[in-house]
Amino acid sequence: MQQRRKRVGVVALLHESNTFIAEATELEHFRQDVLLEGPAVERHFQDAPHELGGFFAGLDAAGVSALPLFAARAFPYGTIAAGAFDKLVSRLCDAVRQAMPLDGVLAAPHGATVAAIHADADGYWLSSVREIVGPGVPIVATLDAHANVSPAMVAATDALVAYRTNPHLDQRETGVRAAEIMARTLAGEVRPTQAMATPRWRSTSSHRTRRSSRSHRWLPGPETMN
Repeated sequence: MQQRRKRVGVVALLHESNTFIAEATELEHFRQDVLLEGPAVERHFQDAPHELGGFFAGLDAAGVSALPLFAARAFPYGTIAAGAFDKLVSRLCDAVRQAMPLDGVLAAPHGATVAAIHADADGYWLSSVREIVGPGVPIVATLDAHANVSPAMVAATDALVAYRTNPHLDQRETGVRAAEIMARTLAGEVRPTQAMATPRWRSTSSHRTRRSSRSHRWLPGPETMN
């Protein structure tokens, strides 16, 4: 009897948010770049030098079925408007629900996405996906190398895989590595385990004038580090 091929959903919500820009990123900004669902996601990315292209190539090489579900991307700009973000997450989550049951999820956040009401936007939507698929379904996600990794992002995923080069010449390779981790996890060869450490750091500066001498030391806790 032929064994059923594993089914892995592929989702992406990518935005490098700049909180110093006053103007918000709206849904139209995503429409101008990438806002796709279903098979159109694979058609757009399968040959691209992007982590989603790596997802599809890596899963195919491993004999795992890829289910393209949702992809949204906008060029770097201001914080994502609350209404736009809610609509994006709603569409992404609906696509995941409709595809259930899934054996795994490959996800592509940017890692530095900020929404008006969710400072940790990537942690929020990854946690939403985790709530849908449950604790037993592996989620492997890719990240930009300068991602603002949060406890929520770590808790929601089984493995986070970051780019290794800057300029980012290894995005597709990173996607392949994530797909390989997923395939080996589904085959029972590995069981990914990850933990987050945020070591405290010290910034020391001094300023001296004829009238005063001042030294400032800052020891932020993990919750204040970006």
